Amino acid sequence: MPKKGEKSDRSNIKLNKEIMQREMLIKVSKMYYEDGMSQQEISDKLKVSRSYVSKILLEAKRLNIVDIRINDVSLRTLSIQDEVKRKYHLKDMIIAPSDADYHVNLSNIGVASAEYLENHVKDSMKIGVAWGTNIYYMVTNLKAINRSRIEVIQLMGGMNWGDSYKYGIQVILNLADKLGGLARFWNAPLMIDNIPLKNELMQEKIIKDHIKLFEKIDMAFVGIGTNDPLVSPLKSVGLMTKRDLERIWNKGIKAHICIRCINMDGSLAKVRVNDKIIGIELEQLKKIPNVVGIAGGEDKVEPIIACLRGGYIDTLITDEKTAILVANYEE
Repeated sequence: MPKKGEKSDRSNIKLNKEIMQREMLIKVSKMYYEDGMSQQEISDKLKVSRSYVSKILLEAKRLNIVDIRINDVSLRTLSIQDEVKRKYHLKDMIIAPSDADYHVNLSNIGVASAEYLENHVKDSMKIGVAWGTNIYYMVTNLKAINRSRIEVIQLMGGMNWGDSYKYGIQVILNLADKLGGLARFWNAPLMIDNIPLKNELMQEKIIKDHIKLFEKIDMAFVGIGTNDPLVSPLKSVGLMTKRDLERIWNKGIKAHICIRCINMDGSLAKVRVNDKIIGIELEQLKKIPNVVGIAGGEDKVEPIIACLRGGYIDTLITDEKTAILVANYEE
């Protein structure tokens, strides 16, 4: 008959064994898929047989520790990628499949964005994040990633509205949780109508300390927005009225990035709303090594063009139909 406490000890031994096995699966997978080591090199380094390494890699795939995806990009899509990257001096461009259904299309772009983040996030990275529908779909489709010392830094002040799960700090919190990292919230409102008051608030230490974090960001993810009065999120979340949007739209100010309205040549627009915003300045955004802009749909073509011309993004993630329209855009 087992002695008192013996069952508990056996359970702990079993749990510790499972943890050690999973750690080995992760370690070997990283060596093979991330470090590019051969199975024989791993075998020699860990002093185990090559067949044991092979079994570990198969088990890692079975348990979804390793997720293998096939890149089925067509030659036509590759041609579009090359053309847009060359024309606008992009570091990279990712094209997702297009779909006539608006939400499916958003999801496709979200999956592509999540995969890009999974493939590029490294230990100790500081990741800047705006918010919006495209960022929400990216975070929703992101799998939990085993990285260490990650910091997720909020790029814009917050607001309290019904879609806070898409536009508020919840997106920042969810991303940090999936990366196993620390969320750096910006404890400030997104917009203040009283500009002198806003300028005074910008002198507060808590605000200035957060702004200093922008200098350390390695990679940022931002949406690209339209100012079209019929569909602009600036109206739906209450930042601008339909009349305000109609006025700037008729002046050719068709885009915003990080809520900053820009002209079609990419320059910062001289509109009052830009003075009210508490968020990263566009010149600060340009200094981040890799700014990933995410957008798709016909209404985002001109905003994408404006952002590309302004040099605000280094990597573009969109869908195939939008990519074709961007490549063939003529003003």
